[in-house]
Amino acid sequence: MIDYQIKDPSTRANSFQWLEEENQQRLKEHIYCRTYKKGQVLFYEGDVRDRIFHVIEGLVRIEKTDGTDSYCYVDFVGPDQLFPLIGLFERDNYDVSAFAATDIVVQFAAMSLFEPLVVSSTSQLLWLNQQMSQQLEKQRRRVEYCVTSSAQTRVVNTIGLLMIEHGQSQGEQIRIPFPVFINDIAKYSGTTRETVSQTIKALVHKRKIYYRYKELIIYDKDYFSHVAN
Repeated sequence: MIDYQIKDPSTRANSFQWLEEENQQRLKEHIYCRTYKKGQVLFYEGDVRDRIFHVIEGLVRIEKTDGTDSYCYVDFVGPDQLFPLIGLFERDNYDVSAFAATDIVVQFAAMSLFEPLVVSSTSQLLWLNQQMSQQLEKQRRRVEYCVTSSAQTRVVNTIGLLMIEHGQSQGEQIRIPFPVFINDIAKYSGTTRETVSQTIKALVHKRKIYYRYKELIIYDKDYFSHVAN
């Protein structure tokens, strides 16, 4: 990991642009960048919630499990996103774990500095409210499209959600810019590895997707676009 202080956080992170100029200057003096290699840990569930992060490059994997590992929540945070938003102003510890899904560059600042600055800025609070609303909308889509009784449909919908939330256009195709594991799709979809594997094989055979060595490319985006509603 490499830490370095940056000269102008407001030009690198839209997450902080709504602070008043004086507060941006205060933040500038205490915000740092850090690089992580794929697989490295940013923080674990239960760690002291002492930093707020902003992704500059790459993708961060968010996880939460119960004590028996029978429940697992998985999500991803991409460039120009602030995290973790859950627990702001009220919790002492992180309620999720965060790992580098790819090589990443993040900014971070102390919560003890960030939260008072946010409270003093109506514009920044409104921006945070919008971000939280977007997160709620994302979770609404996940609940709506991943509770159907058909396991195969849940797998298809999960791939569609990955496309909508994280896909990167490459001509007529859409690529998911991080490794997609069968286990993760199974957790998203609430089904088994076997069902996911069978469904993916059928989608590959129909030329709806490409999937090999954890690389997922969407060939037929219209087939999955219904989850955008």
